[in-house]
Amino acid sequence: MDHDHWYRCTVCGYMYTPLQVFALMQLLKSDSGQEPEAPVPPDTILCRNKGCKGPLAPTDELYVPPYR
Repeated sequence: MDHDHWYRCTVCGYMYTPLQVFALMQLLKSDSGQEPEAPVPPDTILCRNKGCKGPLAPTDELYVPPYR
């Protein structure tokens, strides 16, 4: 998983932060009963946008976390 770049759905274009993708990976692991340390293939992480199930792909855009 790339922690430095945004992720984009290849179908609808919705953008995800690396933290959101990490959370989706954890959700996918818990739903399938996999071990928490087991790797998740990137093409199995699907978009959760309403009505979309497209795969996510990393973009070239750097993710800069907001400052508090």
